[in-house]
Amino acid sequence: MKYYIIFFLSLVIATAPCNAQQDKCAPCGEWRRNVKVLLDFEFDQLIQRKNAITTTVHTMVNEAPPDTLRVGKEYATRGRYVNESDVIMVDANILRYRIDERDQDIDIVLQDPTTKETMVARIPQPCCEDLARNTALKDRYTLIRTWFIDSVAHGKISNKFRKAPKNTHYKVVGVAFWDAFDPAERGKGGAAPNYRSIHPVLDFVTAYGSVVHPMKKKPIKRVIQ
Repeated sequence: MKYYIIFFLSLVIATAPCNAQQDKCAPCGEWRRNVKVLLDFEFDQLIQRKNAITTTVHTMVNEAPPDTLRVGKEYATRGRYVNESDVIMVDANILRYRIDERDQDIDIVLQDPTTKETMVARIPQPCCEDLARNTALKDRYTLIRTWFIDSVAHGKISNKFRKAPKNTHYKVVGVAFWDAFDPAERGKGGAAPNYRSIHPVLDFVTAYGSVVHPMKKKPIKRVIQ
């Protein structure tokens, strides 16, 4: 019974901005919005790719960006780059997390277990009006956010970065993305120096299997992935 109460509370937290504003979230972000939340992509085709590309935080943060990405309006509607169409999976430590007050995404700072380099992964807010019309995306983001708030944040999340419990380690699955280059934010919040990120997060893989497609039977002995 205790688990179900916690799960319910985390679901309320995950969707609180919707309830508070009659199913409207403000703000939801505008910069490259369609790319960031996959509204420009055939989501069904994307998730049917059976094997995500396995890579590392180290590899991603050392990629050369296609050009300088800036926050200015001239880049706000820029389309998807070729290497932003890959579903990738990284093995990473989770250092800290928050809800970004600018767009209501959950920001997650990932760390390479070997090199200690960091980058950011983001889970979109599902109650934004543009996502309300896309059931597949809305349901996926709701599921992932609810699981993260329940299982990683234990219901404790705000717009201030909070440290994740020690030894929080998962495989993170999502879409590779080039985030905004903002000199004012450089070196803050765990962002990669080249502003490579995972946006959106589509799944986590734990000792019990995929969050989206969990194993029917739990393993005999739990191990940290």
